[in-house]
Amino acid sequence: MAVMLNETAKIVFSRTLKEAKWQNSHIVRELDPDEIARMKRQRGQDLMIFGSGTIVSLLTRHRLIDEYQFAVSPVLLGGGRNLLSGVPVNHRLELKEEKRFPSGKILARYELAQAITTPEPVAEKSSDAATKAARKPRLQPAKTVAVAPLQPDAALSKIVGGQAMSRGEVTKKLWSYIKRKGLQDKSNRRMITADDALRPVFGGRSQVNMLELPELVDKHLKPKK
Repeated sequence: MAVMLNETAKIVFSRTLKEAKWQNSHIVRELDPDEIARMKRQRGQDLMIFGSGTIVSLLTRHRLIDEYQFAVSPVLLGGGRNLLSGVPVNHRLELKEEKRFPSGKILARYELAQAITTPEPVAEKSSDAATKAARKPRLQPAKTVAVAPLQPDAALSKIVGGQAMSRGEVTKKLWSYIKRKGLQDKSNRRMITADDALRPVFGGRSQVNMLELPELVDKHLKPKK
C-alpha cells in the first residue's frame, strides 16, 4: 500500500500550503471543474479522493464523481457535520456492492444514477396555452461575462504562439504540441518529457507529471494590458 501511494500521482488542493513534500505530489490552488473533467477523459486508472468533504461537495455539485464508497460504523453520534454541503439538488445513487465485516461495519459502493429527466407535458388546448402564455413573464436576456484574454510570455510563446488567448486555448495548443512531438513517456503516459522549447516552461526540469501542467503554465501567463 505504501509503495502504491508513493508512486501514484497525487493532487493536493490547498490555498495555504507552500510546498507538497510527498513524492509525486503537486499543489493546485483552485478547483477547475473543466480541468477535472479533462483528467477523467485521459487514459489511465481511476481518480480517487481521500477524505475531503469540501472537494467531494464541489465535485458532486458538477456531477464529476461517478462512484461513492461509504464505510458505515455501528456508532451513534450526537452531532457533527453533514457528509456533503452546498449541493443544490438531490443526486440519486444506485447500490452496486455491499460488504459486511465481523466488527459490524458495512462498506457500500454506490454509482451515480443517470439524471432524472422531466416527462413531456400533456398537450394542452390552444385556449389554455394562450392564457398561460399571456400570464408568463418575459424573461430577461442572460448576461454574459467576458473572460479577459491572457498573454503568453516569451518562453510559452515559442510553444503556443504570441497572441493573447483564453486559458483553454493555451491548454489546447500546448497539448497539440506535446502530442505532435511525441513527448509523452511511453512507459508512463502521465509524464511529459521536455524538449528544448518546453524546458524553460517546465522551470528547467527534464520531465514533469501532466497534473503539474496547469500550475506551470500559469506562471507564464499574464492578463493582456
